[in-house]
Amino acid sequence: MQIRFFTRYNNNNKLDTIYVRIYQGKDFDLTVKTGIVVSKNEFSLPKQKMKDKAKTKNRLLINNKLDALKTHLRNCYNETVMVDNHFSKDWLKIRVHAFFNYIPSSENFKKYFVDWAKHYNKHEAINKDTGMPLAKGTLKKYNTSLNCLIAFEVHIKKKLLLNGITYEFYKSFTNYCLEEKKYTRNTTGAHIKTVKLWLGEANKRGFCNVDFSDFKSMTNETMDVYLTTRELDKIYKHDFSENPRLANVRDLLIIGCYTALRVSDFMRLRITDIANNTIEISTKKTEKTVLIPLHKYIKEIIKRNDGNLPRSISDQKFNKYVKEVCEEAGIDEIVEGEKFDNTTKRKSHGFFPKHELITSHTCRRSFVSNLYGKIDNTTIMAVTGHKSEKEFFKYLKTTPKEHIKKLNEYWGNQDSKKIENE
Repeated sequence: MQIRFFTRYNNNNKLDTIYVRIYQGKDFDLTVKTGIVVSKNEFSLPKQKMKDKAKTKNRLLINNKLDALKTHLRNCYNETVMVDNHFSKDWLKIRVHAFFNYIPSSENFKKYFVDWAKHYNKHEAINKDTGMPLAKGTLKKYNTSLNCLIAFEVHIKKKLLLNGITYEFYKSFTNYCLEEKKYTRNTTGAHIKTVKLWLGEANKRGFCNVDFSDFKSMTNETMDVYLTTRELDKIYKHDFSENPRLANVRDLLIIGCYTALRVSDFMRLRITDIANNTIEISTKKTEKTVLIPLHKYIKEIIKRNDGNLPRSISDQKFNKYVKEVCEEAGIDEIVEGEKFDNTTKRKSHGFFPKHELITSHTCRRSFVSNLYGKIDNTTIMAVTGHKSEKEFFKYLKTTPKEHIKKLNEYWGNQDSKKIENE
């Protein structure tokens, strides 16, 4: 096997383009241009390098690059011989392009970070557990991070290379999110998490080799609220007979809080999904089938609705009307939390009447928080569909005071049993 370099006239007669040829008898003979352009007649064919008196800039660098390419092709040749001994017509082209990191414009996603993120979100983002397309909410998060990355490129006035992503990028991007965009640590951490996902997938495909082990997805403990069983009793028993719209939303809220279903699931719940006082439904996000026993309030709701479930409404309307339901039911304790600000289009932290903080996400948090410590976590997770306790505990919103209360009650029960035994 032989590897040789030679030149051909460029379109401009004052320049030559260096080509590489690899051949082995009658087995194969392949030629492709390297992309390196030099001044005319400054490349020595006998010596296979730039002439000593060449005026072309970076003469020594070109010589070193050609030597490295020769070694690269020799290694590729040996690898091919040992694998399948197949030298296709594009064999040399593919390997030379890989060596020079040359990517055609149609495949910029293999080279540039933003292009890869766009490509991944559009063509390769799937649920790794089901093999199905991602839920709209998850894809929306990815695209939000993509828009942030695009804005960051505009900010630094530079196009990011996949192989150019370093810890310096992480620090700069994090600072941009926190200082320039004024994002919270949680929002910034969510963007970093998506960045790490993209880089991990790019590494797997061989588009880059980036170490992002020090990229930390920062978080702050969120100030989300939940509805206690006492508050849910108060809401359920409140008379909404004068307002059928709020009565319907109240019933939807109760179903959400006593099933742990996401709003996308309890809004599409049908009476045919219920048999033997048990709900059986395949969740929209994870496509996992869950079994949920009917709470007495849900049974009463179905009976009151002549054997039917409440009328479904849009997520947006639910999040708007559920605040009215809780306000009218007197859920007005002043609590610490975060509320979306329509002016800044971001969440603002402060102290608000509790009803102002209630959303569809409150349902799953309420289910978990109200049952935690009363039954085992495995049973609760079987209903919520959580695969790990780490994710499960994110939904747990009981306060330290509530933990103390539960511990005191437990010790009180233990003392009572001790006295009875004596």
